[in-house]
Amino acid sequence: MADAGGAGVNYGLLGDNLPPPDKVVELFKQRNIRRIRLFLPDGAVLNALHNSGIEVIVGTTNGELPKIAQDPAAAAGWVHDVILPHAAAVNFRCISAGNEVWPSDLAQYVGPAMENLDKALAAAGLKIPVSTAVAMNVLGPSPVPSSGVFSKEALPFMLTFNLGVI
Repeated sequence: MADAGGAGVNYGLLGDNLPPPDKVVELFKQRNIRRIRLFLPDGAVLNALHNSGIEVIVGTTNGELPKIAQDPAAAAGWVHDVILPHAAAVNFRCISAGNEVWPSDLAQYVGPAMENLDKALAAAGLKIPVSTAVAMNVLGPSPVPSSGVFSKEALPFMLTFNLGVI
């Protein structure tokens, strides 16, 4: 197997017969994988990542977005329960508010959830950026990537979202 260099991987937990998190983290280190995306915050995985030097993106579930968006205390609770126990020993690169939410009825909650998570992280004294991941279907057809535009369906949401963030 070739060395992965600066590559990162998505680390999912939905399979069966998965190796224990400490073995996975050791494999990442052996293969020079220095960045991972953890879709579900998992205490055992986060514990295995302690002092590993691996940069971690961890996110809320899509189902958590409405509560986090509507209730700053829920965002603070998520940060308290998921991030703070590991903040001193895990290199959190970013927090993701959901994953590929658009298009769905949950899309309206992404911006407010990001804002509440950002405020909760700041209140906890943490300087971890908050972002989200969007699916490729938000982009319209384009002959080359440099001329890419948002799809007609996604454009109103993306404009509203970006204006709310600016």
